[in-house]
Amino acid sequence: MKKITLLLITLLASQFGNAQQTISFEVSEGYSLGDINGQNGWVVTGDGAGGFVSNQVVTADLATAGTQSLKVDVDPAFGGQSNPIIGGFYNYMTPIPYNPSVFSFDVNISEQNTNSSDYIFGLVNLTAGVYVTYIRFSFNGNILVLARDGSNTVIQPDTNADWAPGVTYNVRIEIAGNTETFFIDNAQIYTGTLVSAADIEQARFIHDNFGGFAIMDNFRTNNEATASVNEFNSNIFTHFYDKDSDVITLKSSTLAFDNIQIYNLMGQEVLNKNLSQTTETLNLSELNDGLYLANLMMGGQVQTLKFLKH
Repeated sequence: MKKITLLLITLLASQFGNAQQTISFEVSEGYSLGDINGQNGWVVTGDGAGGFVSNQVVTADLATAGTQSLKVDVDPAFGGQSNPIIGGFYNYMTPIPYNPSVFSFDVNISEQNTNSSDYIFGLVNLTAGVYVTYIRFSFNGNILVLARDGSNTVIQPDTNADWAPGVTYNVRIEIAGNTETFFIDNAQIYTGTLVSAADIEQARFIHDNFGGFAIMDNFRTNNEATASVNEFNSNIFTHFYDKDSDVITLKSSTLAFDNIQIYNLMGQEVLNKNLSQTTETLNLSELNDGLYLANLMMGGQVQTLKFLKH
């Protein structure tokens, strides 16, 4: 069996440059069944000899949004790899600002045994050559995330972070400031310091080619705060800015607010304040007029909003 010794990734311009987008691999989005390589900004792993691996395809299997999905499967021309490097790579036409940003997708993995693959969904800054962060589904049922020190931190099964074969999970990664938070089916499994504070130029869905396959669908990229709030936690809180008093009021129907971080559009933190009530008021008179992004901590989750001070 051959072993891949060189990863060739061609940086292609994506046809989807919008910072808010959903990819569900449908015909209406310009996708067709078969090899994902070259379709709408996607490429696959190079074989080290000028070609590409096979079996990384748009398929009609296990779709969660529409009728098509992305399947990454073993290429029998190659053996198992020391790290996940085989799969699909999506190149954004313009970098996605990491702060704030939300990424989510549905995933279903076929096998879990000593002969099956590990799978990584990773966010990459190609310019610096670093992972901004990633989540890894290990062959033994553990879920791992990329920790601040660059190592893998195992999330133990008693935190609801184990996985089972043949089950579809929704994965969500929220980045706010230098904090990364991971969710499985809306349950938080990990929060910590972001590994690399860098904008995202590429998303990877890859495996180490040992056995089995994985299906990914409903892949969403969203660095617009208000849309992520509506999409993931609709009606959990409301906000109102009073121009006359220069005060913003926050009201939650369920959880108390824990903290607020406000950023200008240059990504600079302009306010950081601990909170404790379900209704909070903040005086914004010291802030310049303009558009701001606010990250709110509530019950261990990060909610995000956008507001205009004027």
